Amino acid sequence: MGLALPFNLLGEDARKAQTLPNETWKSRSCDLQSAGYRILTKPNDKGVPTEYLQIGFKLHTPLTTWMLCEVSALIDVDGDGVAEQELAGTHGGNLEGFGAAQFVSILLDAKKAREIRLDYEKALGAGQQEAKVDYKPAIIDVGEMAPFPHSTLAVIETPLVNIAKGTDGLIHMKLASQGGGGDIVEADDFLGRWDLGEWKSVPATSVQQSFSDLPEVVELKGNTQAPLVYKRGTGTEKLVIYYPNNELLVNGKENQAQIF
Repeated sequence: MGLALPFNLLGEDARKAQTLPNETWKSRSCDLQSAGYRILTKPNDKGVPTEYLQIGFKLHTPLTTWMLCEVSALIDVDGDGVAEQELAGTHGGNLEGFGAAQFVSILLDAKKAREIRLDYEKALGAGQQEAKVDYKPAIIDVGEMAPFPHSTLAVIETPLVNIAKGTDGLIHMKLASQGGGGDIVEADDFLGRWDLGEWKSVPATSVQQSFSDLPEVVELKGNTQAPLVYKRGTGTEKLVIYYPNNELLVNGKENQAQIF
């Protein structure tokens, strides 16, 4: 059985640079290819219908596991290019002080997280070797993450009400994938420009999306097709559909994503 996950396309990204002749041992994994977003309504953990912002991240090459590849959306409220929030998809054990042994979507107060890190580094500089980092005070929300194994797709989410909006009512965010370890060609791979990425502005209401009322998942049985039911909104984004269970390439062509 295959799965289809439709999103509003946020953008595409080129492959990471080739390794240098003296660094062929480095990996080009966790290489961001495209990303999409959608606002949909579904029951929360208490069964109450709730609007969620979901972001899908598509890589160029599949991962056996997402343990060493994180994805995140930096959210800028006041337009100064510095994030006030970060929605991160990661294994809980990678966040100091949190330690949950599963993949999660974590919404952080980015300013508070930076302050926590700075205090820790100051403590170390003062000779306090027992100092530890604890990011729990910076956590706004913890939700589900869908890191598809042996695939190129991961999806993160948080209730829309938690996301900080700009004065124009839009959500301003910059997306990235981050590879762990020191053997990665490009540790932080931002969507868009090759260096620091691009800030994207997306609506904070479902009717302003290009495609709204999208199903969270469409199940495809065998070679059969299934109708995709949606509403057209006022946005201008293209539609992207991700197929995490498909073979990556068929006749040399991308087979885990379609852009319309």
